[in-house]
Amino acid sequence: MWGALYLVLALAAAGAFYLGSPHQRLRGVRRPRRLRRAGWLLLVLAWAAAWRALGFWGGGFAMLTAFMLAAVALPYADVWYGAWKSERKARKEIRHVG
Repeated sequence: MWGALYLVLALAAAGAFYLGSPHQRLRGVRRPRRLRRAGWLLLVLAWAAAWRALGFWGGGFAMLTAFMLAAVALPYADVWYGAWKSERKARKEIRHVG
């Protein structure tokens, strides 16, 4: 149970940090400071759950690995989503005569 919990919390923390970033284009966020604070809280909770599951050092390294994996994957998902959205918009704008 603790193993799955720290993974979910670490992924959620990375998502909160990314959505609180001014460079993201996934969602319009009105209060990014709250998301960054939530990201810190989720990261500490993920570390505590990983500590419970794997011990101090092992849990810390495993939690940071999951966090960094999500932190690297989120910008790529953002670019992919933007390309998919613009392609979809371009298809709608093409009007055939006849």
